[in-house]
Amino acid sequence: MLGTIKATMRPIRFLHALALPARRALGKLGSDLKNARLRRRLSTTLVAERAFLNRKTLRKIEMGNAGVSMGAYASVLFVLGMTDRLADGLRNSGALVADARVRAPHILSLKFPKGIPEGFVERLAAEQVYVAPRLGRIRISPHVYNDEADVDHFIEVFRKLAGCGL
Repeated sequence: MLGTIKATMRPIRFLHALALPARRALGKLGSDLKNARLRRRLSTTLVAERAFLNRKTLRKIEMGNAGVSMGAYASVLFVLGMTDRLADGLRNSGALVADARVRAPHILSLKFPKGIPEGFVERLAAEQVYVAPRLGRIRISPHVYNDEADVDHFIEVFRKLAGCGL
């Protein structure tokens, strides 16, 4: 009987049931991840090893395959993350940077001893640096399309403005 039931069941085709906007979003995310990897001049072998994946799964992620787990996507995002570079560049800038052990891998939160200085977020925005003020802190969330030049620009602008009375 089991063989009969199994033989009559059709394979699940969830990819076709996935809404078109969701498929497009995954395709864009995959493309952005691939472009980020290429901009950083990282091989598929290296990124796959760091993300604890095989190259075949990384290739599926870069194609936006919906059959790959969100955990695998998150691992690649972490590997390509820029928060450590930001944290290193912002140490001794006048803002307090949380230790890597206690922060999320994709978000950096800066605390100011006397609160966020008046107009600081606006001065950053005037320099094409965008942050989110949250509960007396500045939240920085680099995206996969940001590269090392973006991070270096952020650090340079932040240090310049912080030196003007942080």
